[in-house]
Amino acid sequence: MSDRTVSPKRFLRQLSGATATAAAYQKAAADGTLHMLGAKPSKARRAAQPERELQRAIAKYLDGLPGCGTNFRWFHVPNERRDAREAKRLAGEGVKAGVPDIVIVLTAIADGPARVVFAEVKTPKGSLSVAQRDWREWCKWSCVQWFLVRSVDEVRAIMEDR
Repeated sequence: MSDRTVSPKRFLRQLSGATATAAAYQKAAADGTLHMLGAKPSKARRAAQPERELQRAIAKYLDGLPGCGTNFRWFHVPNERRDAREAKRLAGEGVKAGVPDIVIVLTAIADGPARVVFAEVKTPKGSLSVAQRDWREWCKWSCVQWFLVRSVDEVRAIMEDR
């Protein structure tokens, strides 16, 4: 196996005869299958995979909870790394660095107000970026709940505590 990421031209050559397009290359890069063509995903892509798997497990857990859609709603903020052109376009649309991965909106219980909970998903060894730390500090200062979650169990604890 090679230690480098496959270029689009090399990818197309390796398919030899298959009708491949730039879209096929981008799909293979996005889903991590470039390594099957003799190359390893980039270091950033390899690091992102465990976090994506954790994100999927959390999504499955939240979607399966009783009351999802009635007692609470949640969504993922897709704020992953992008190329410079895409990042500039999205910044113009309001995408902000450091925004937590998950937003949970809980309905009011008894006489209490509805709440918003932010959760930043990280692997056990993952660390917060400067923008993510800034967001966490703003939430603390504003009395908004913000959590760093490293497992489904930590999300479960948040939801049981509601």
